[in-house]
Amino acid sequence: GTSGWAILAQAKPRAHPEPSGHRPHASSTAEAMGKAAKGGKKLPSAPLAERKKKVAKNPLFEKTPRNFRLGGDIQPKRDLTRFVRWPKYVRLQRMKKIMIMRLKMPPAINQFNMT
Repeated sequence: GTSGWAILAQAKPRAHPEPSGHRPHASSTAEAMGKAAKGGKKLPSAPLAERKKKVAKNPLFEKTPRNFRLGGDIQPKRDLTRFVRWPKYVRLQRMKKIMIMRLKMPPAINQFNMT
């Protein structure tokens, strides 16, 4: 008899309806959904936020995009609290909390919580 690997090697690859990594366009799915929902309820009107009228822009005050390259604009302020050297008591209380949490659940069980 032939082995299972030989049978798998002879099997034809399945033809996919669309190329891998490609999703159908939203319009095609919307059309399919629209056909099913045509006889249903009428959709509500757009919310107030979308009905706002465009404000006329003054061409004298055009905004140019900021340039953060060398010699350009000052970089925006970032939150660096993670990289601070924390006081020893803060580090100790954080380490203690983690240690107590780990003692409550043994590592043999906790390994399945990372999935």
